[in-house]
Amino acid sequence: MNRLIFSLVLIPFFLGGCNRGSQESSHSLVAGELTVELTVATDRLEKKFNQRFDRSAQVRAITWEGETMLGVSGLPDEFGLNGLGILGFDEAKAPKGQFLKIGFGRLIRDAADPYVFWRAWPVAERSKTRLLSQAATSLTVSSSQSLGQWGYSLTKTYTVSSTPTATLEIQYELKNTGKAEFSFDHYNHNFFVAPQGGDSSLLIVNTKPELPFTPKENWRRLAMGWRLAPERPEGTGGYFELGLIPPQDFNFILSNEGGSARVIIQPNFKPFHAAVWADSATVCPEVFYRATLTSGETTKWGVSYLFPRARR
Repeated sequence: MNRLIFSLVLIPFFLGGCNRGSQESSHSLVAGELTVELTVATDRLEKKFNQRFDRSAQVRAITWEGETMLGVSGLPDEFGLNGLGILGFDEAKAPKGQFLKIGFGRLIRDAADPYVFWRAWPVAERSKTRLLSQAATSLTVSSSQSLGQWGYSLTKTYTVSSTPTATLEIQYELKNTGKAEFSFDHYNHNFFVAPQGGDSSLLIVNTKPELPFTPKENWRRLAMGWRLAPERPEGTGGYFELGLIPPQDFNFILSNEGGSARVIIQPNFKPFHAAVWADSATVCPEVFYRATLTSGETTKWGVSYLFPRARR
């Protein structure tokens, strides 16, 4: 029987303001045996990852059938991994010029270095986050920022359900509120863990339909997919990309060593790019969305995470 807890819908309000941009808050969504814990207006990953991830809301933890599904970094998402959609970066003059990172806010180009996602950039102003609604099984937030001819408004809705399969669905809506056209890409960095905190070589990754790809070092091919080689050098992981030209429909399937599906990642769009990153603790299958927006234009996309019941 589904366990649903109903609560009042909150009146929209800004979480904080000023240069910090927010006051962090925590929320839980529950549907049956699926619990998703969210942090809104959060800078919890900034110390480790700098200004990479969208701060408006992040999945901090997922518990399914009493089992922890994510590592400590959770399930954040990122815009402009390789620079596409880092608005105004080329025009920003070092050392004081500013640019926009969608989902984070206004950053300072303090040197003439090219944009790289792992570099720390000084923060001029974090995007303001607004909690639009919350219920037992859903939560919606928005954030926005502008700079010169550039501007965006981002809305994200998280929804959980328990039938027919336990599912977390994340819906995105991005509007170009500036005057200049821009292109961007987006993906979710999914830090999934093996059962009981085991080595990530216990997880097997594949796609349906199966796509041709050749992983780099440290991967082993099995009949049902790919896994990190247990005999790899200590402390190492692996990374590989899937060529998707043209973009095409597919799901990622992350399975346990015994063959039962652990999580199915189901985009509602045709990814133009996909990748798998893994270290000793986590395996992260990633699908990438890309779009171009003229002034005033909006685009929508989404990703669902399905959690099949474990075999008894």
